[in-house]
This record gives sequence, structure tokens and C-alpha cells, in this order.
Amino acid sequence: MSEALLLIIDDDRPSRQLLQQLLRKDDYRLEFAEDGEMGLEMASQLQPDLILLDVVMPGLDGFEVCRRLRQDPKLAEVPILMLTALEDHQSRLTGLEAGADDFISKPYHVAELRARVRTVVRLNRYRRIRTERDRFGWVVENSEHGYLVVDQRGQLLYANSKARSIFGLDADSQGKAMLPLIESQFKLQPEEAWRDWPKLPQNGGLMLMRPETSQAPTSWMDVRVLSDSQETLLQLRDVTSELTSQRSVWSFESLICHKLRTPMTKITWGLSFIANKAERLSVPKIKEFAAQSQAGVDQLKGELESVLSYLNTPSARPSDGGFPLSYLEESLSEIVPQLELARVQVEYGPVIPATLPISRRAFEIILWEILQNSKKFHPHQSPLVVIKVFQQAENTILEVIDDGVCLSPEQLSHAFLPYYQGERAFTGQIPGMGLGLTMVRQMLWEAGGECVIRNRPEGQGVILEMRF
Repeated sequence: MSEALLLIIDDDRPSRQLLQQLLRKDDYRLEFAEDGEMGLEMASQLQPDLILLDVVMPGLDGFEVCRRLRQDPKLAEVPILMLTALEDHQSRLTGLEAGADDFISKPYHVAELRARVRTVVRLNRYRRIRTERDRFGWVVENSEHGYLVVDQRGQLLYANSKARSIFGLDADSQGKAMLPLIESQFKLQPEEAWRDWPKLPQNGGLMLMRPETSQAPTSWMDVRVLSDSQETLLQLRDVTSELTSQRSVWSFESLICHKLRTPMTKITWGLSFIANKAERLSVPKIKEFAAQSQAGVDQLKGELESVLSYLNTPSARPSDGGFPLSYLEESLSEIVPQLELARVQVEYGPVIPATLPISRRAFEIILWEILQNSKKFHPHQSPLVVIKVFQQAENTILEVIDDGVCLSPEQLSHAFLPYYQGERAFTGQIPGMGLGLTMVRQMLWEAGGECVIRNRPEGQGVILEMRF
């Protein structure tokens, strides 16, 4: 078979260059059009095997270009993948009504983009999907993601091959109640979002976690929901490697900030004195400053070994009995000066357990992130932070209370979503990666805990509650 011809219609030059880079490793002939009119003309001349069509363009937008392509008898059956950053349901319906076969979201997931293109080209370059139901059926059955459809009672109506593999479903599974089956294999996170099953929120953030065992590490499924009055469609995407990579980067950044500043200060301070004032220093003084630098080097070596040890075993589940609460103030004595916080208090309830069921490294990273956020969201970066530790029924509660700003309902509801940065509206900047609270919550989930955030009932500031 000759190489497949792909026509890319996109007015943005960097986007065209990116697609060329992502698709050049595959055996495609790539042609480019810079606007809708040029795209229609080139499509008529080239008769491509697949069209990648941007939605937002000046002049003719992607929807109108798609409609005109479908009105041309020569082009009516050419597959069209629309490139869009628009995630709302109505925009996608508009695209389907215009004749699009599928959507690829920006920013691109490289593996998904290439897989989608390969899949469409593999269909003998022929448009086979004529209705939305047929389109769904083919795409999801051959997808790398799992798809489930359940009715109003939560009973299984459909599962594609990937979903059948994930949950161990067989040909007789139709009509089976899915929630008990899912709960037997995964923990549903966050728990409160799953309580109204099968009516689930559609704003993202749903996860399935398969706990760590002696044979396998923790694994994660991202769950996306599309519901109507009769059925609920769930998309399941394995994000274990993605989260592990994010966690490694974020953990390394946090540990570097937390653990390496003090020894680096010792090394720098000692060596700078020797370098700048050696001719005026006595031999004993030079030895003193050299010894101080050496102490910093030794401490740095130990801290680096502990960082690498943590990164090699990134689980938050304790392997050494957990985090002793007697170490809390010791850990804070390291973190608080590095964050330049002046007012951090700890209050203990009358009865508290000896340990928390979480690794010490993970808990110290969590403390660092939460206290850093308290500083970041305070108008003068000098919050009063009170950490309360108490027992409530069978749970151990840690509340971190600050006197910074209150958060809007949107900020509260999105605080734990990846890359959502509430401080952008507050500071006008986007420091960091936007992963902190997401990673905090996921580590607590792995340790069997939970995390919620709310505004203080009186006064300014928020309460971040960790529940074990």
C-alpha cells in the first residue's frame, strides 16, 4: 500500500510544525493548508486519506470547513479528525453535526494522537462511521482506553475490550451490577464523588486506585464521565506511568527545596570565608571554616542519599511503621525556617495515636507543600498557621489552619485538579507546576487517608484537613 496522505488544515504555524514533528516518524505524506479556504481547495485537489482540521481559524472556522467537505461528493467519505482545545459538550456536538469523525484535544497526548491517526488510516482509508452510535462503537472497541456504559441502576450495558480486560468481564457480564465489581478491585477516589453512583460528576477528578501489593505497585485509572437521562458512559484511562512521572518530578523538587538548602548554606558560607579572607585568617580559623564546609558536604551526601532512596520507593504507604507523631515538631523545625515562616503552632488533642499510617518522607513532603501554600496565599507571605492534631471516632485528624485569603467556590472545587493554579488569580503569576495539592491528595489516598479543603467559618484563611 502506498503511503497515506494526510492534509493538515491549521492557521497556526507552530501547531503545524508540532504536528509535522509528531507524525514525521510514521510513513505519511503530509500536506498543509494555512486557512479554511486553502484547505478546501487542497482537499479537492489531493483527495487525502485523512484530514486533521483545526476548529478555531479566522475566516472559515473548522466547523464550516467540515460542513463544506461533507457537502462535496468527492470528499464526503474522507475521515476528519478535528483538533480542538474546546472541551464543552455543545462544541463537540456541533462538530459531530458538521460531520467530524472524532476529536483530538490540545495540548496533544503524543501516543494518543499517533494512535488515532494510525487507527483511522488502517481502516483502508475509508469512512465507516455514519452515525454517532456507530462511530462510538468502532472507536471505543479499538481504543487503548476502557469504556463502560451502565444504566440508571448501575447495571452493565456495554464494555469494550479494554474495559473487559481491566475488570475481568466475560460474555455473560451484561446486566451485572458494576459498582460491587469495581469496588472489589479498586478504591474509589474521591469517595464522596462516587456516593451517588451511577450519577457521577462530569467535571473530572474521578479516580480508581488499585492498592499496592507485594507483587505490584499502586496503579491508577482516570475516569471521565458522559451521562444522559438514561445511560452513563465511563472512559477509563490508565494514568499510572503519567502520575508516577509527575510524582517523581514534584517529589524531587520538593525534597531538594526541603532537604538541601541547609547543607548548601554551610558549604557556601564556609568556603566563601576561606576564599575571600584566607590571607587574614589564622590556620585554626581556616580549619574551623573548612570543617564547617566538610560538615555541610557530609550532610548534603546524607540528604542526597535519602532523596534518592525516597525516589526509588515513591509509595506513601509506610514500610517502617509509619510517621511517629512525636517527630512532628522535629520535622517542622526543619521546614519552617526554610520557608521563612515565623508563626507556626501545634495543638494536640487529649488522645492521639503514636503514629500515622504514612511514610515519613511522604508526610514531610506533604507538610512542606501545605505550609508553602499557606505562605503563598497570605497577602504578606507571613501567615499564622495552626496545626491541630486530634482523634475523631476511628480517625486521626490533622487540620492545618491559616489566616491567608479565602478561596472562591471555583478554587475550592478545583484545588486538587492537576495543573489548576488558584494562585494565578491572586498573584498574577504561575509559579511551579500546579501539581502540589494533586500529589498531596494522591499520596494520602495511597496511605488510606483523605484530604479536603474549606474556608474558615470565621475570618480569613482556609482549613486543609487530613483524615487518616
